[in-house]
Amino acid sequence: ALFTEKEAVEVAFAYIKHANLEANAPDNQSIVLDATLCDALFKGLVKKGEIYPSVLPKASVREAFLRRCQTNCRITRGADVVVKKGQTPSVAVSAVCIRGHKVTRITGFEAFLVDTEQLAGECRKTFACSTTTNELPGKHQGMEVVIQGHIRGAAKFLSTAYGIPPRYIIAKGFEK
Repeated sequence: ALFTEKEAVEVAFAYIKHANLEANAPDNQSIVLDATLCDALFKGLVKKGEIYPSVLPKASVREAFLRRCQTNCRITRGADVVVKKGQTPSVAVSAVCIRGHKVTRITGFEAFLVDTEQLAGECRKTFACSTTTNELPGKHQGMEVVIQGHIRGAAKFLSTAYGIPPRYIIAKGFEK
């Protein structure tokens, strides 16, 4: 099951309340760890020879619990939903010169469930320029769309037309 950060922390504090770990605490700002919670929070993190903590401040429970959770991201486009391990990937929009010709490259958009040919066609119509699609070098690296010219509005276009949040779009090479 997938949990948001808030839901995961609520599960941890629900367990603390259910196991009555606040009852024997030395003060009301800490909890007494039982074997289950201690293993969940610290197993593999405490070096050999060290002892596990028996009391933990409530403020540290959130950080310790989230440190043990695996990060996943869920990307939704219409009815399609994809869950991937790790942080949310980013889309790279870069302006480069290839053999003296200015081009704009867009890579990493497949993670947001954007079709390569559809993106190339939309860019061709929107920016009135030539586009090509290329396979990126390497194993399972994905595709790229190459647009003729330095298109400053490409990042904004991805955000408005495909709903990709601007914080996941990295634009570079457009300075000057």
